[in-house]
Amino acid sequence: MFVRKNLVFALLTLSGISIGCVQSKTEPAYFADLVIVYGKVTLDGNPVSGATITFIPADMSQSGGIGTGVTVISGDYDLTTPQPGSLESQPKGIVPGNYKVTITKLQMPDGSPVPEGTDDAMAMAMDAREAIPAKYSDSDKTELLVEVDHTSPFVQNFELKSE
Repeated sequence: MFVRKNLVFALLTLSGISIGCVQSKTEPAYFADLVIVYGKVTLDGNPVSGATITFIPADMSQSGGIGTGVTVISGDYDLTTPQPGSLESQPKGIVPGNYKVTITKLQMPDGSPVPEGTDDAMAMAMDAREAIPAKYSDSDKTELLVEVDHTSPFVQNFELKSE
């Protein structure tokens, strides 16, 4: 959804700005505390591929910002902490803490995937719809809350149910 894309972009921007303010010529201290987080997303028992999973700090003053990932065909995901720079240099994992989680995925009205290379605005113009129920995909309504502890790797599976 276009609103979802704007929310993720705003969170990534805020995360990058707050991180940029504390970055020096060395890596920020919280990178040493990153916990590898991975798991699997299913909806009604079926793997969800191509979904964006976002861990948003429950307390926005939590250092380290958000974590994000995309599920593969098996529904598996792993998180990175978005930083300025290339996608290849993004640090794996997130800072321990309390997070609310959103899981989003656009699909065409007939249930088929959004065509490759189509951005969210274009997909919405083609009548794409959110495939994941709002209780998981909407950042204001999500019921998904996770406390990531210092155990690395931290495995968090999400077994979603249709409404």
